[in-house]
Amino acid sequence: MSHKGILILTYLIFAITLFSGPIFSVVYYSFFDIVSGEFSLAGYGRIFTGELSEYLGTSPISSIVNTIFFAFLSLLLSVTIGTITAYSISRANFSGKNLYSLLLLIPIGTSSMSLALGLIRTYGNFPILRENSWVFIVLSHTILGLPFVTRSMLNALERIDRNLIDASDSLGSSRFDTFFTVELPLIYPSFVTGGVFSFAMSVGEMSMALFFSSPR
Repeated sequence: MSHKGILILTYLIFAITLFSGPIFSVVYYSFFDIVSGEFSLAGYGRIFTGELSEYLGTSPISSIVNTIFFAFLSLLLSVTIGTITAYSISRANFSGKNLYSLLLLIPIGTSSMSLALGLIRTYGNFPILRENSWVFIVLSHTILGLPFVTRSMLNALERIDRNLIDASDSLGSSRFDTFFTVELPLIYPSFVTGGVFSFAMSVGEMSMALFFSSPR
């Protein structure tokens, strides 16, 4: 093997160990009972029970349902808002367009706890939000996923050949029809990618959920 091949192989081993090691460790210990020192499926059995967990304050299955519910709602909101935002940026010409695009990335570089505190300070006095803390979780997760959806959709929209859109317009299609019959099929992969990122961000975000959650 050449020196180049050895370096590439060494890097791959290092990268796989660094990034995959923690994941495999979690999977390993999900089967291993550190108290008895034996392998079992008891941990997975406890996940799908309706019994109250003193660590979670609710049942494990309820936590899973809530996680999927919040992630699904934030996915719908971030994809909807992100698509509209990306489309407006790509099709509009106004001064400060690049700055506006840059401002959309602010949530990526902001602490999730800072965003959570900002939401509480700004909207915490609204009775409907104060009494329904789960709405804050959905809003905060939507804000986190929005930059990924917007950038993904914006890059895809800017790569579309304008001649296709002009041809659709010349044939009498409305802007609404052109978007759904011409543009949307072309940007569909980015649409899915942005949605997956948004869903994953919501599922993996724990700090905001703890910050906003009520005792119940």
